[in-house]
Amino acid sequence: MRPSGTPAEEVVRDYVERNFVDKGMCADWAIHDSENDKGQFKESIVHLDWNMLY
Repeated sequence: MRPSGTPAEEVVRDYVERNFVDKGMCADWAIHDSENDKGQFKESIVHLDWNMLY
């Protein structure tokens, strides 16, 4: 897993806050990283769950 406080986490946190939380929605997200056979990061995948209650 990517360490907490990395640039990817900051970008996702900012995106979720601006596009969901600031509009009154609850949002939960997670970043999953994959590694190649040398232990290097290959890609990050973001999972985002939110609800809309009116």
